[in-house]
Amino acid sequence: MSEQLDQALLRLRRFFEPPRQLEPQAGWQEHPPVDLSTLLVVEALLRGGDAVSIGKIARDLGVAHSTASRFVDRAVSTGMAERTARDSRQQGVRLTTNGETLAERARMFRWSRLDALISHWDRSDQTALATLLTRFADEVDDAAAGVDRAVSRDA
Repeated sequence: MSEQLDQALLRLRRFFEPPRQLEPQAGWQEHPPVDLSTLLVVEALLRGGDAVSIGKIARDLGVAHSTASRFVDRAVSTGMAERTARDSRQQGVRLTTNGETLAERARMFRWSRLDALISHWDRSDQTALATLLTRFADEVDDAAAGVDRAVSRDA
């Protein structure tokens, strides 16, 4: 079972690669292509609101502060985010109009792709997939945060 799941998860990496359609197009010629880390920052900024700190982005993405800072630098260099002064000591990050457009296009692409892949499945199978993937993602998040769900469920 572990080998089968491991291989399936490795094969799924292609699902998360940014599609050619999401690379900068009209009006974005001056920016390099967008990679997955930029999409992750854009999603974190959508969840975090205006002027999100690097620390909040790091926590949201489950990465070190230095990694989040590099991801943000990439998002800024592609024009999807910009740094803002939150106060005299701390900077925040917020989405640009291009970042908001990217978020919408990325979401529409993912939903369309998911629909194309599983629309022929029974509704109960689609629901089971969503339920089990959400449960798995929660387990991964908790493991990264040091939470033992098996202990939490038994308590």
